[in-house]
Amino acid sequence: RKRALQVDTFQMVDLILPEFEAFMRLAAPGGGGAADLARGNLNPFRRGNEAPVAYWSGVRDSGPETRSVRWQVPDHFDGQVRIMAVAVSDEALGSGQASTLVRGPFVITPNVLTALAPGDEFEINIGVSNQLEGSGADVPVAIAIETDAQLEVVGDPAQTLDIDEGRESRARFRIRALDQLGATEIRVSASAAGQTTTRRATLSVRPSVAYLSTLQASVHTGSVPPLSPQRDLYPAFAEQRIAASSSPLILADGLLDYLEAFPHACAEQMVSKVFPQVGLLGHANSALDEAAVREAFGDVVRKLRARQTADGGFRFWLGASDAAEFPSVYIQHFLTDAAERELPVPRSMRRGGMNYLQAIAGREVSSLVEARVRAYAIYVLTRNEMVTTGYLTNLHEYLDAAHADTWRSDLVGSYMAASYALLKQDALARPLIRAYTFSADQSPASDFDTVLGRDAQYVYLLARHFQDELDVLGAEQLQSLIEPVMANRFNTLSSAYTILALGEVTRAQARSGDLKSLTLAAGDRVLVEAKPFARASLAESTNDIVVRGNDDAAVYVALSQSGYDRIAPSGAQSEGIELERQYLNADGKPVTRAKIGDELTVRLRVRGLGRTRTNVAVNDLLPGGFEVLTDTVARQYGGWQADYVDVREDRVVLYGSFGDRVTELRYQVKVTSAGRFTVPSAFAASMYDRGVHARTVSGEFEVQAL
Repeated sequence: RKRALQVDTFQMVDLILPEFEAFMRLAAPGGGGAADLARGNLNPFRRGNEAPVAYWSGVRDSGPETRSVRWQVPDHFDGQVRIMAVAVSDEALGSGQASTLVRGPFVITPNVLTALAPGDEFEINIGVSNQLEGSGADVPVAIAIETDAQLEVVGDPAQTLDIDEGRESRARFRIRALDQLGATEIRVSASAAGQTTTRRATLSVRPSVAYLSTLQASVHTGSVPPLSPQRDLYPAFAEQRIAASSSPLILADGLLDYLEAFPHACAEQMVSKVFPQVGLLGHANSALDEAAVREAFGDVVRKLRARQTADGGFRFWLGASDAAEFPSVYIQHFLTDAAERELPVPRSMRRGGMNYLQAIAGREVSSLVEARVRAYAIYVLTRNEMVTTGYLTNLHEYLDAAHADTWRSDLVGSYMAASYALLKQDALARPLIRAYTFSADQSPASDFDTVLGRDAQYVYLLARHFQDELDVLGAEQLQSLIEPVMANRFNTLSSAYTILALGEVTRAQARSGDLKSLTLAAGDRVLVEAKPFARASLAESTNDIVVRGNDDAAVYVALSQSGYDRIAPSGAQSEGIELERQYLNADGKPVTRAKIGDELTVRLRVRGLGRTRTNVAVNDLLPGGFEVLTDTVARQYGGWQADYVDVREDRVVLYGSFGDRVTELRYQVKVTSAGRFTVPSAFAASMYDRGVHARTVSGEFEVQAL
């Protein structure tokens, strides 16, 4: 038969330049998007950038008559402009060019820092050049400065300089940042002899604390006491939500807010933001925007493609060389669930991942921890319609020989039970799924292993593959599952598993008609009429939120807050890890004062307490007027190697492991503006253990003018 020409096209940019959009945002001095930047260790208060001095008129009709094209040159530009034109007709092609000098009567050059915090004061130096033709000597030039609502001028906002024609002088003003966040601008004007030139400079007022998401979760039987948000947040990018239901799935609302606001971007955490949302697609009681979920899925798949290694696994960090074992199995689980919901999973990515999982499934293990990962890999392979009987038999024999007394009540037994169920071997599956013990007295073996994570995975497997066995999940077991959520003992991975588990349980509740209605109110105002799942966004000043329901039914409540705290923490803190930061001068001595142009060394000292702390993020937020010298931020310091380094405009973030010996990290900054600046606290925190965190004391730094 005749064959039609077939053309396949491939988008290669994401492979050549992984996460290209992130690099572009990093390159932009003003940061990237908006709310998503706040959640990603970026300054979301984007200042305006100076427009490029370029203009394209488009194609215009021409003829023998003179025609004009007008364009306003940006006020920040003074200099030579080249104008080019190309003319085309049916008979000929021609071009021409000319140059012109663009300058106003005065050239204004303000020296402004890029970002500062409320309460900071800085000096703005303004160079003014007198280009007014024929003005002569000692021309009195009036300099005036205006600010937006985020700033105020300290002292007189106007000065007069005597400037000779063709010469330059400088004016100096002092500016204070007020307690109002946002992008702002300073407008400077120079006037003399009836001529005026205006120039604007942009900057941003950003808080001296990091964007943070918190969750107040509780369960009540009978009346619910009035609730109030615990944090005082700036209005900008603040989100406050209350959710209540007789189903524990409502806790997923707060956990999803926590996941959305999590600022780091390792492979597991990128997936954990989307995995539970994919699991809730089609759920009648979820509040998800399905179109947004599908868009987020496509975005994370593009990023994962850049992290997949040749053997089919996935790198934990973008710059790593080898695949991370457990996260790779987790990602394949995610892709499997997504494919079942008919989301577009790339075939090559999934096929490569299956090859990687087969290597894990066939590997010999020497501990129960390794056996869990192997059983997880076998389960995902079985979900992908692979006959895994041989893998299961081999693992079963090892567990009977090495861990006969413990493995059946462990999560490894639950994963094997689910695999047996998929293979229609019920005689082996059912005894195993019934044998699991909730919240067994086992300390976490790794960052990816928590009691909440194990219990949530068990409930997920039970509800998905053994719906007729759900009666073994009584009130005591359900309370055991959600207790760590109430106590804020969760991380990104365990949050994702918990949401997936609660979603499956609620589907069963909805089928049995166990969901009760309730109402949310604030004072005399009803926020939500009676619904099984009541949700409401809260205004900044909302207090005394009342949940009205049936007195005899349990009510689960989740109050989440995300944003920037008005009051920055002042004291030092150390839980499981120690952190110290100092600024050193050229002599290596700690200082709290410097001069414009000085280069200082930032010294961070970190030490894990009790044991080595892995997957720790050290976030050093800089004072206003400090500029990172990016080539001094290293990946390796002595014998210590960072897992990943993230250099932003106003902070440096380093990820790695820290033992009981002090690790010293150093990089350099340049002081660019005179003034008095808030020194934000540096903080370090484990990404998987919320009980491990440290914070330095905040303070002030004074920069003197030359």
